[in-house]
Amino acid sequence: MNGQPLAVSSLTLDATDGGSLEGVTFTESGTLNLVNLPTSREIHIPGHLASSDALANWDVRINGRPNARWSVSVKNGQVALRKMGFAVIIW
Repeated sequence: MNGQPLAVSSLTLDATDGGSLEGVTFTESGTLNLVNLPTSREIHIPGHLASSDALANWDVRINGRPNARWSVSVKNGQVALRKMGFAVIIW
């Protein structure tokens, strides 16, 4: 790799693993497969990543099946996965 970040176009993340991502960049399009997904609406994978607009173009799969209800981005250097949907806030 000659000190250059690894360009990733496909990635499987186990939401229960507790690992981290470092030294990678994301291609303009790709596939993110999530396994062992908890019921929470937001998940963070630790790491030290630069912001990447490319992740917005990635397909998200849950256990290998297409799923348009989750979005992926980089937030505060971590991969952030959010479940899209309707929310009502009452205060």
